[in-house]
Amino acid sequence: MDTVPDARRYGFGLLGCGRIARGHMAAYGDWFNLVACCDVYEPAAEEYKERYGFARHYSDFRRFLEDPAIDIVTVCTSSTHERLDIVRKGAEGGKQLLVEKPLAIEWPEAVEMAAFAEQHGIKLAVSQQYRNYPHIAAARDILASGVLGNPFLGSLQMAHLAYFPMKGAKRDDYFLKHPKVVILNMTVHHFDTLRYWLGEDPAKIYTRTGIPEFRTALGEKGDTWSVSTIDFPSGCTFQVFSSADCKGGRPVWEGRTHIECENGSLYINDHGDDIVAAYVADQDRWIVPELPPRDRFGAIAWQTTMRNLIRWIEDGIEHPTSVRDNLHTMEMVFSAYDSAEAGRPLPVTRPR
Repeated sequence: MDTVPDARRYGFGLLGCGRIARGHMAAYGDWFNLVACCDVYEPAAEEYKERYGFARHYSDFRRFLEDPAIDIVTVCTSSTHERLDIVRKGAEGGKQLLVEKPLAIEWPEAVEMAAFAEQHGIKLAVSQQYRNYPHIAAARDILASGVLGNPFLGSLQMAHLAYFPMKGAKRDDYFLKHPKVVILNMTVHHFDTLRYWLGEDPAKIYTRTGIPEFRTALGEKGDTWSVSTIDFPSGCTFQVFSSADCKGGRPVWEGRTHIECENGSLYINDHGDDIVAAYVADQDRWIVPELPPRDRFGAIAWQTTMRNLIRWIEDGIEHPTSVRDNLHTMEMVFSAYDSAEAGRPLPVTRPR
């Protein structure tokens, strides 16, 4: 995966010049003809233009998406910042789009974005790049090999240190104003990962969410922790624990994961020497995949995500996290919130 695609023939545009955009640009920004960057906060756009060598910058996404020299756009804007209008305008202009997760903050918007993409015949993929982290892919390979047998029980725990609120944000503070936070913005990666690992969509979900008093005292109202129990048609049950209020030790974004299978167990622990390890019971042996250096994981993940978009454009091979696929992940997210509100397990399904 170290081969650099010959993508100079594509004019590249970056929409949203914040923290996440830096990761994208460091991973694959030099593959393209860098046409323009855009941010509602113009000094950020100006800074990115100088830092990465874009030909021009914009502060109005409409003018940016009208630029005829742009072919491919990575959208790194806040999930609340006119995302639906961005996708609509980009689709109408024939731009090929890679959109940061979450795709949308409400289910009808996600469905509408998918419809725009299909109507205008453009490629719309979602940056659920977590699937492409080497340790996540290695775990998938072990499960798919069948050496452990069928999974039947799993747990994933994620805690992030001091992630909320976003202090010093240049836009309205989403995390203070929006009621859907931790599942929509963080657990969405883990829900997508479970679909990837198990190769199926869940049947039922039971979720509880909450926010501690010290957060509400600051005026926040969005959930900062959640616990979901998820049943899959194959018979596997998974519990996903997420918290944005880790107060000590190292943050564990990837999640400590333990999966019990018919013929062994799979473990993921980024604190250990072996990030991924699997015990095969009938052979009494351990599988420990060789992985690239830990500090390369993020770049590899974003590079693979963009390679998949280029392959979709050139060869017609649908992106693994196309908008069509990602609707299934978003179904999990919004069904989880529905379950938390209802106080009972619910089917993972949404009207389309």
